[in-house]
Amino acid sequence: MADLDELLSEGLISPRALDRLKSIYGGSPIAPGSADADAMTHWPPGPNTALPVINAAKAFATGGLHDLAQQQGMQPPAWSDRVADFLHKPEINAALGVITPLRTPIPPRLLGIPSVADPPIFSYRNTSSIRAHPDYAAAKAGDSEAAARFVLDTARPETIEAARQQFGPDVSYVPVHAEEQAGRNKIPGVLAQHYADETGATVADNIVQSSRAYHTGADAMSRLIARPTFQGPVEAGRRYVLVDDVGVLGNTLAELANHIRGNGGEVAGVVTLVHRSPTPYYAADPNDINQLVARHGQAIQEHFGIEPGALTAQEAKYLLQFGSPDTLRGRVAEARSARDASLRQGSVAPPEGGEGP
Repeated sequence: MADLDELLSEGLISPRALDRLKSIYGGSPIAPGSADADAMTHWPPGPNTALPVINAAKAFATGGLHDLAQQQGMQPPAWSDRVADFLHKPEINAALGVITPLRTPIPPRLLGIPSVADPPIFSYRNTSSIRAHPDYAAAKAGDSEAAARFVLDTARPETIEAARQQFGPDVSYVPVHAEEQAGRNKIPGVLAQHYADETGATVADNIVQSSRAYHTGADAMSRLIARPTFQGPVEAGRRYVLVDDVGVLGNTLAELANHIRGNGGEVAGVVTLVHRSPTPYYAADPNDINQLVARHGQAIQEHFGIEPGALTAQEAKYLLQFGSPDTLRGRVAEARSARDASLRQGSVAPPEGGEGP
C-alpha cells in the first residue's frame, strides 16, 4: 500500500479515493456496471480536493489526464506521471477494467504543417453559406447520407481541379475524424472521399483522432490548452493531404500533421471547405516564431507542449498578442479554469459561433 499512501501524503488523491483504491488493490475488483463502479466514476471532487484517482483514471483512458492534471493546478510530472505509473500497475489496470485501455499523456507537437503544404485549397472564406444548407447540422452530428448530399452541393468543382493539378493521384487524403458535442462530424471524411474519387487518389481513413478536444465554439487559448491527438498507421514516404470542413486556427490540422510527419509520412497539402483564418497560409512566419522565442523563451513548450516552430501561422500571431510571459501565464490559467468549470458542468465548449473546428 506504500504507493497509495504516498499519493495521499502528496495531496494527489483524496482520503476517500485512497480507501476505495485500497479495497481494489487488495483483490476486490469492482464489476463493470455495478453500483460501486458507477459511484466511483461519477465521484465529484470538492473545491479543495485533488481530482479523485478514479475520475482521473477515466479521463486518462480517454486521453485527458494531462489537461485535467493541469486544471487542478498540478504540473506534470509531479501529478500525471506519478498517477500514470500507478495506474499502469498490472493489478490496478486489471481491477479497473471499466476504464481500460489506459493511455499516456498527450505527446508534444514537434512538427507542424510545412510551408510546402501552403496555400490551402478551399471553397469558401466564411461559414454563412454552408451553415444555411439544410443538411449541415445533421452532417456535423454524424449523418453520413446528409454529409454526402452536403459535400456534393458545397464542394466547388474548381477546387477539385486545383487539387488534381497540385497533388495528382499519388496521394492519400486524410480527414480529421472529429468528435463534436452533437456527435461525430462526418463532413471531413466524406469531403476527403469526394476529392479522392474525383482525382484518382486514395483515402487514409485509418488515421483517427484518438482524444476528444471538443473545439467547436472554443476560443484560441482553449484550443491551445486542449490539444487533440491522432493515432493510426502512416506509410513512410507517402504524401498525405489533410482534410477538414473548416480551418481557422489550424491547430487540429497541425496535430494531424505532427502524427503523419512524426511517423515518416509527408504532408503535401491541406483541403477544407472553408478557410476562415485571417492568414492565407498555415505554416508560421519564421519572423513570428523568432519573436515568440525571444519574448517567451520556453513558455510555449511548457504551457502547451508545442515546439514554437510547429505552431501554425494563426497560433503564432495569436500568441504574439501577449507582451510578457506573465501575461501569457495569466491567460493560460484563466482558460484552464474555465475549461475545468465546463468539464464539471458537462459542457466542454461554449455555444458554437467562435473559432471553427
